[in-house]
Amino acid sequence: TALKAGEPALMLERAELLKARALSRLRRHTPDEAFELRAALDEIERQLAQATDDAEREDIRSRRRLLWDRFSLARGQAAAPRFDLPRLQRSLGGGSVILYYFFLAREVLLVTLITEEKVETQRLVLERPERLSDILSRFANATAATPLDADLSALRELLVPEPFADAISSASQVLICAHQLLHGAPLHALPWSGRYLIELKPVLYLPNLSCLLQEEAAEPQSARLFAIGTDIAANGDAPSRLPRLQHIDAEMRRVV
Repeated sequence: TALKAGEPALMLERAELLKARALSRLRRHTPDEAFELRAALDEIERQLAQATDDAEREDIRSRRRLLWDRFSLARGQAAAPRFDLPRLQRSLGGGSVILYYFFLAREVLLVTLITEEKVETQRLVLERPERLSDILSRFANATAATPLDADLSALRELLVPEPFADAISSASQVLICAHQLLHGAPLHALPWSGRYLIELKPVLYLPNLSCLLQEEAAEPQSARLFAIGTDIAANGDAPSRLPRLQHIDAEMRRVV
């Protein structure tokens, strides 16, 4: 309704609430709740390690994402910023653009392009929604030797409206806010001008739009940082089918 009425701010605000992210910030969490959520995360990790069916694993991963968001909120105790589209657009100075995804139904996807100057939404009807699921399943189970270029091309065709292409091409960086199964889509690797998008410009993933409206945290009193990194991409106790990542130590040291 908000889309048909030409009210992008209202549409985006309601989409944020329906994603159950901004809404969960509206109440305060206690330390006991954070502890309970941490225990629930540990249990869901155990379930994921024992799952044997692809559909079951995907369902567990979906529940894990929601739990992790709630746990992060419980730890952070951040105040909920009021959704403010003009302020959000002002934060995109320097040529950044946002691609915002929201499923109205399994076969109906809203894709919104947000820039400093405009907001434009395309309503995409997926004639075969199972095609998207199949593509993402192949990505989830891919190995280093799996050919993926055809699926990446199909992903761009399905998820990036052609009228948005020029704005993305001229952007200094692309911020992506996914929804539901699109959290597993490697949108940074979409083919673009004969290369992958990530090779041409920075691509960042956002859990929600509200995180761009948070007040900057005060400078920490200590300059010390505890960081953990791994060079192995593993799923629970299952052996990794991907090659080890290199230069993890050097990348972690650059953080500080």
